[in-house]
Amino acid sequence: MTAKAQTSKPGRLVSIDAVRGLTVLLMIFMDHTANATALAAGPFAFLVHPHWHGFKLPDSVFPAFIFIAGVSMAFSTRGLTSWAEMRKAAPTLLRRIALLFALGLALNWAKYGLPLRYMGVLQRIALATLVAWPLLRLRPRTLVATALAMLAVHTALLLWVPAGSVTPGGWVAAASTPETIAVAKHATIAGWLDRGLLGVAHTYKGSGFDPEGLLGVLSSAAQMLLGLAFGKLLAGDARSGERLPALAAGCAAMLAAGLALSPWVPLNKYLWTSTFVLVSSAACGVAILAFYLAADAPGRTKLLGWLVPTGRNALALYIASNVLIVGLRYLPFTAEAGRFHGIEALGRILEPALGGAGASLALSAAQCALWMAVAWALDRKRVYIKL
Repeated sequence: MTAKAQTSKPGRLVSIDAVRGLTVLLMIFMDHTANATALAAGPFAFLVHPHWHGFKLPDSVFPAFIFIAGVSMAFSTRGLTSWAEMRKAAPTLLRRIALLFALGLALNWAKYGLPLRYMGVLQRIALATLVAWPLLRLRPRTLVATALAMLAVHTALLLWVPAGSVTPGGWVAAASTPETIAVAKHATIAGWLDRGLLGVAHTYKGSGFDPEGLLGVLSSAAQMLLGLAFGKLLAGDARSGERLPALAAGCAAMLAAGLALSPWVPLNKYLWTSTFVLVSSAACGVAILAFYLAADAPGRTKLLGWLVPTGRNALALYIASNVLIVGLRYLPFTAEAGRFHGIEALGRILEPALGGAGASLALSAAQCALWMAVAWALDRKRVYIKL
C-alpha cells in the first residue's frame, strides 16, 4: 500500500465517497460487535446476521462494498478507451489484486492462526475484481446481461448439481439450529467445492464451509458487474440528473426480481445467492442515488462531506481496524468469571453499567469514532492510502 498526498480530482462525486465511507463504518461496526448474543436477544436483533436465510442491515454491508467497487471502477478507468490501454494497465491491476489477496491471507493468519484460512473478505473482493476486469469495456446493457447470466449459472449449480454428499437444492429448506445449519452448509455444492479445492482445514474455522468461499466468487463478480454498469451510467450523467430515473427504475427492477424469486431461491448471504445479490445491489444503488441527490445534483450543497474522508481511505481503515482488534487480544482483564482478553475484556468492564447489548454497541461505536478521526486527520494532510 502507498500513501499519497493529493487533491480531490475534478468532477469527483461526493456521493460515491460518502456511500463508501458509510459502508466501511458499518463494516467496522458490524464486524467487531462484542456480544452478538446480547444484541440478538433484545431490540437490536436487526444488527445481527440471520442464522441462515434472511436479510438484515448487516447483510447489506459487504455486498455494498463489492457493488461500490464496481461503481468506482467505472469512474477510475474512464481513461482506458481501448483494449491496448487495458492490456498496458493489466500488470498494475494484477499486482494490486495479488496484494489485496495477500493482505487478506495475512489478516486470516493474525485472526485465526494456522492452518491458514485461504478465503475471506479481501480475497473475495480481489477475485471478483479479477473476473470483472476483462469485461470493463462492455456497454452497461451487456454488463447487466452478463451479470444475470452468471447469477443464473450460480443458481443452477446450487439448485441442481449433485456431487459427493451434496443434496441438490436441499439448502433451500429453512434451518434454525446450529446443527441443522451446519448440515445444510455441508450439503451444498459450495461447501463441496471448498472442501475439495481448499481443504477442510483451510475453510472458515475448519468447518468444511467458507462463507467467502469459491462458488460465491461467481455471484460476487456478477454483483461487481452490476455496480460497473450502474457506475458507467452515472459517470455519463455529467451531473445533469437525466439518468437518475433510469437508474432508480433499474434498482426497483432488481429489488422486485430478488423478492419475487426468493421463495425458490432464498436470500442467503452465506451462499451469496442470486436473490441476495439483486436485493443488496438494489439497496446500495438506492443509497447512492439518494446521496447523489443530497450532495451532487445541480443546486445541492455537499451535505455529506463529513463521510468523504472515511470513504477515501476505506480499505486502509478496514484493514487497520482488523489489525487493532487482533492487537487488543493481548489486553488482559481478570474478573470473577475468569481471565479475558481483547474486546471481550473491554465488554466485561462496561457490561455492569450498560448491559451486554449496551456494552457491545458502545464498543462498536467507539471504534467507528476512532477510525473516523484517523480518516479526518489523514484527509487534512491530503494523505490517501491506496494499493
